[in-house]
Amino acid sequence: MNEQQIADALTSGMLYPTVGACLVLLSWLAARIRHGVPLVDQLKHSGALLLAALPMALSAGGVALLAGMEPMKAASLAIAALMMSAGLSAPKPPQAPPAE
Repeated sequence: MNEQQIADALTSGMLYPTVGACLVLLSWLAARIRHGVPLVDQLKHSGALLLAALPMALSAGGVALLAGMEPMKAASLAIAALMMSAGLSAPKPPQAPPAE
């Protein structure tokens, strides 16, 4: 990529939501780790959510390509859709058993 293409990609309206979605999910991951959810559980949960959201995200990217959007922007749109839809839930922290 040359400097102009990099500048266009960074200022693209489609790339910015992707970066934002990634940052939100990373901060959520850090918060869940602090609350006691094991990383392995989070990765399993995220994988299941990503797999479930994949057809919709690919459809969004495909529609964007059919509408004439540039391939990089369409891919960014698909990634943003995937990250945002998969980020709607996270595994709950373990609960302490009730005291008797």
